[in-house]
Amino acid sequence: MAVIRLYRKFYRIEYNLSGNTYNLINPTSLSAAVYIKDTSDLIETVTNINKVSDGIYYVDLIPNYYSYSDTYDLKWTVKYSINAPFKILITSFKLNPINIAGSEICIELENQAIDTNVETQTININIES
Repeated sequence: MAVIRLYRKFYRIEYNLSGNTYNLINPTSLSAAVYIKDTSDLIETVTNINKVSDGIYYVDLIPNYYSYSDTYDLKWTVKYSINAPFKILITSFKLNPINIAGSEICIELENQAIDTNVETQTININIES
């Protein structure tokens, strides 16, 4: 089964005259939830946040909850240190359907195969004035 995987980096910025330095850090508290953008309808509360390495995390979302027509906000609730306030960081995303053209697709339903052939056709239109 496919998943929707979204990554996020958490870092501290050190300002100096020669240029800013970005240091990856691990937050003391981290949670995430997905909402439909602009409506704030909750789609999914993320139960498993995975750490790749220091400061780099990802979540796997359940694809059945999402449609191609909506845009979503993954809201990360982060606490960078024990005494720091919570911050909300937003990762917006939208799914794009896969366009399959010019290839053969085989679908199996209830143990019966259905062979389908997808063909492309070019139509030329000449407009004369």
